[in-house]
Amino acid sequence: MRSKLNLLFGILSIAVGAAGVLDFIFAMGYKVGLNLGIIFPFVFGLILIIYGLFRIRSRGGHIIKNKIIRIIFKTAAYSFLISFILIESFIYSGTKSDGYKKTDYLIVLGAGLKGKNVTATLQYRLDKAIVILNQDAGIKAVVTGGKGYGEEVTEASAMENYLIKNGINKDRIIIEDKATSTYENFKFTKEILQKNTQKKSFSILVITSDFHMARSKLIAKKFGFITYGITAPTYKYLLPNSIIREYFAVIKSLIYGEII
Repeated sequence: MRSKLNLLFGILSIAVGAAGVLDFIFAMGYKVGLNLGIIFPFVFGLILIIYGLFRIRSRGGHIIKNKIIRIIFKTAAYSFLISFILIESFIYSGTKSDGYKKTDYLIVLGAGLKGKNVTATLQYRLDKAIVILNQDAGIKAVVTGGKGYGEEVTEASAMENYLIKNGINKDRIIIEDKATSTYENFKFTKEILQKNTQKKSFSILVITSDFHMARSKLIAKKFGFITYGITAPTYKYLLPNSIIREYFAVIKSLIYGEII
């Protein structure tokens, strides 16, 4: 019986590991850039494949002979698994839109560029914004995002150009072009809005990708925004990698106190 379980777990480990390696290959094919969320599935996938092969070969015996190391390994593995399930559940909880709400401002969060052109992910967000801007002629949009590695212009500048090309008047667009993270998106946006209006609090309608909305709302709340969200879809081939990257982003936000 134990030998059969070892075979089953070995096969499952190899299958999951292969999925991680394939995720890396897909991400590289779409040139999304190297980051922890890209590298982790590849490295973890290789580890799982090796683990699965050893598990099959062990025929019921322990792969790690040292008891202390075995306990440490199992504790780390279970801790990761539990945290991953909890955080991914949190991410999933924010994937639905609140629907249109009358707010002071519309905020579109940046999502990377290809040179000076918006990516498919960012285009999905901007197209959602265009619908709202055409629906509510009185609202202004804040486009927020600085210049990242490999980008020829700031994300905010590229977003502004896209909106203008699609019929949105330049006077309705507010640019925040220094942020390099979601936390800075809201931090610098609030500074600009306070400077422009002398007000201290604002209601906002945030537009970002579905996997990114839950964390974005918590960060916005940290800065005192009354926040509603409109989620944009994620390209299906990039969704697995996106939710893995977001897992690490949530961990980072927790460590730095950005969401609690």
